[in-house]
Amino acid sequence: DLDSYPVIRLRDFKPKKKHPKDKPKGELLDIEPFRNPQVTAWERELKEINRRMEITNIDIYVTDAEETTIRKQMASKKDEEYNTLQFHRKYFHRSFNNKSWELGGRYYGAIWQSIPSKWRERITIDNCVTQEIDYTSIHFNMIYHDLGATIPEKMCGVGNKFDSSGHFDPYNLQAYNPDWKGEE
Repeated sequence: DLDSYPVIRLRDFKPKKKHPKDKPKGELLDIEPFRNPQVTAWERELKEINRRMEITNIDIYVTDAEETTIRKQMASKKDEEYNTLQFHRKYFHRSFNNKSWELGGRYYGAIWQSIPSKWRERITIDNCVTQEIDYTSIHFNMIYHDLGATIPEKMCGVGNKFDSSGHFDPYNLQAYNPDWKGEE
């Protein structure tokens, strides 16, 4: 039920690791004692997004064999939910950490967030193909836009390891990591 789906989640402080491979999470808390006007606004906005998601058809355009491959890749995450592609899981929630509205806030929950990146270009929304936008390069675009400058052709697509023809492009990696010495 969408109305009872908790769209804003607040976690307590993380417990200490018992083993090096542990990834402990803080316990989920009741948000009411921590509620403020901003939390109420986030909740209202996210419920509206989820209402729209409820009437949206999200699917992935793959063969049965490809779907089996995707399910196997996702099953390696040791989560029973990934044994099938559950496209009914399309609601978002925001998760905050360490009893703070300042830490976290990332959107979670929707199935396509966990689909391996190789397959995301095959996701359809209301039977229309989609395109994943590379937000890793958005900061360069914003800087050039603020300066009223044109992005040099050489920097178009910065953030991708490969150029538009599929060839490895070391310039793109250097833009993010100036210490990179040209070895893959």
